[in-house]
Amino acid sequence: MSFIKTHAIIAITILFISSLSIAKTPQGKFVLVNESKLSKSRELYGSGEYKKNPVLKKLLKDCEKALGADIVTIMDKKDAGPSGSKHDYYSLANYYWPNPNTPDGLPYIKKDGEVNPDIYDSGDKESLPKMLKTTLNLGVGYYITGKPEYAEKGIKWLQTWFSDTLTMMNPNLDYSQVIRGSKKNNYSGIIDACEIPKVLDAIALLSGSDLMTEDMDKSLKKWFNAYLDWLLNSENGKKESKSDNNHGSWYDQDVAAVAYYVGKEDIAKRICENIRNKRISEQIEPDGSQPKELARTRSLHYSCYNLEALSRLARIGERVKVDIWGYVSSDGRSIKKALDYLIPFIAGDKKWENKQITDFKVRSFYEVFVMASDVYHDNTYCNAAIKNLGSENANMTDTILY
Repeated sequence: MSFIKTHAIIAITILFISSLSIAKTPQGKFVLVNESKLSKSRELYGSGEYKKNPVLKKLLKDCEKALGADIVTIMDKKDAGPSGSKHDYYSLANYYWPNPNTPDGLPYIKKDGEVNPDIYDSGDKESLPKMLKTTLNLGVGYYITGKPEYAEKGIKWLQTWFSDTLTMMNPNLDYSQVIRGSKKNNYSGIIDACEIPKVLDAIALLSGSDLMTEDMDKSLKKWFNAYLDWLLNSENGKKESKSDNNHGSWYDQDVAAVAYYVGKEDIAKRICENIRNKRISEQIEPDGSQPKELARTRSLHYSCYNLEALSRLARIGERVKVDIWGYVSSDGRSIKKALDYLIPFIAGDKKWENKQITDFKVRSFYEVFVMASDVYHDNTYCNAAIKNLGSENANMTDTILY
């Protein structure tokens, strides 16, 4: 190959890579995603080595599937629920079943930890998670590859849920986890939206696209400002904020994440500062156990679940300059102590003696152990999860996102 031809190829390659980088540069703020980690995947894609990486291969395969799939909307549910408007998010309470002592089965009664499969027959129990997962995948796919079709589809999902008046969700969760036969709103249903940071990170990832217009950005900010107002000032929001178990932790995560996204960092910072005394010192014992979660019928699951919320709050704390990862109370309570308490059980080195009436799925919490290994510079946490999963099952997007 001639000298001129070789240099022409190099020049074209550099120009191509440069154009991709410009197209993918995010303008928004990441909530949970670790951009420095994710940028390594972008470099891997640029080199062509991504084909040897099972995480990236699966992610991009999922993105391709999403391109050909219909957008699920909140309007798709069979019935509108108690409000009469399909624009309102509606779901049934997970652990509530027909009352065997009444002719009509009402009011439903609680069986902690036992999911009633009927919850998937109506409402938005599956559509909201679908939107959150799909937008994040497409956002990550766009960030890594620069393919405009990923951005276009991801932004269409965002428009459908948050800006198109014909299909958008109303910014409230007043009808989340409704208990059949009960007239009261179930404030604990706010936890249905605990994965809301996924869509906030998707917005950040897609913000580098020309398709993310100023009007679209304003529309999204308007929706999430209204949702933040509902979280802070609604009766349900105020009640959930007082929950002293994982529900309170997840509520705080929602508020901090949304406040950070809309630019109200003072609220996010206040939440993160309060976490140390309000959640860590009150929910975690000096030995690392979490009594409120140990009291549940799925105690290992909920111990990890609460820790996931606290870990996410610690990540948001990084954004607003509040150290939650390193916080230790005067008597030794901390996130790290809670992690260390769980690790022998996660790895299978010790048998969990508390109630766990369903199979425990560490896969659901891999994000926690990825974050912890990175923050504490200790692979013990990831290794314990991998020991539980098996190395072939540990290839999840969490490894490149957090």
